[in-house]
Amino acid sequence: MAAEAGYIAGLFHAWIARRDSNGYPMGSLLTPDSPVVNTVYDAYYLQDPVETTVPNATVDIATFRTGLTIRGQRAMGVSDFGSFTLTLGTYDETFNAIVGGSAVDESTASGLNITSPNMGNADIPQCVLGLSIGIQTTDGTNKYITQMWSNVQIAPVIPSGGLDSGTNPRPLEYTVTPSLSTRTATGLLFSATSLAVKNNKDLMIQIIYTAPITVATWADNASATSVTTAYLPVSAAVDGSINIFTDQGVEDSANVSAFSITTAATTHTAADSGDIRVITYPTNFVAP
Repeated sequence: MAAEAGYIAGLFHAWIARRDSNGYPMGSLLTPDSPVVNTVYDAYYLQDPVETTVPNATVDIATFRTGLTIRGQRAMGVSDFGSFTLTLGTYDETFNAIVGGSAVDESTASGLNITSPNMGNADIPQCVLGLSIGIQTTDGTNKYITQMWSNVQIAPVIPSGGLDSGTNPRPLEYTVTPSLSTRTATGLLFSATSLAVKNNKDLMIQIIYTAPITVATWADNASATSVTTAYLPVSAAVDGSINIFTDQGVEDSANVSAFSITTAATTHTAADSGDIRVITYPTNFVAP
C-alpha cells in the first residue's frame, strides 16, 4: 500500500492493556505474566477519551561558533523522551486499577466498589496504549491513525469536585510516560518488521486504516482451535493483508484459516501450550 498524507482531526477511540515482561499486551489482566491458557485478554476499551498531547522530546544541539560567528549546528539526538497527557471525560475504576496496579475491591461490601490510587507504588505498571485519531486523506477519504504506544507508564489521578459547569467540567488528565520497547503492540519485534528503527527499538507504531485498530492476546493450550475476540473485525482477511496474527512474536497467518466478521471467532491450528498469540485487527468496537 502506498504511503498516505492527510489532515488530522479528532480523538475517536482509546484502549489500554497491561504489558507482560516480554512486551505483549495482556488486556486488563493485573498479573500479565500469569495468563490462564486459552483465555482471550482483549485491550480494555476506554469509553470517553477527550484529547491527547504529544511528548515534548528534548533534542540536544551542538553549536559551532568561532570568531564571534556561528558556523553551524548539529542535532545530537534525543536526550529526553518527555511525557504527554491523556484526558478522559469520565472516571473509570477499571482503567485506574490497570494503570495504578491496585484492584477494584468488590468483596469487602458486596454492594459497593472500593478503589485506591495506590500512591505508595513506586513501580507503576507498564502498559500498552492505543489511540485512534481521525485523519482525512488528501483524496478526501476519512480514516484513522491508530497509535500503539508499546511501553508506557500512566500516573494515577484522583478526581476533584467543584461548582464548574459547561462541557466536561472535571476531566481526568493523566500523565503518560513513554519508553522504548523492542516489541510492538502486534507482538512482532521491531527487528521482525521493515520499519528499520535505530537499535530495533522505538516508542510506538502508527497504522492508517478505514477503521480503528485494537489487539487481543491469549496463551495457547495446545488443543483449542478457536478463540473469540471482544469485538467484531471489519475484515475477515487471514492472508496477512489486514489482520495481523502472531505466535510467540512471529507472524502466524499460515496457521489461521478464518476470522469471522459475524461472530469474531477464529479458526486456527493449535500451538504449543503457553505460546503467546496476538491478533491485531481493525474494528468498530461492536461486540459479537
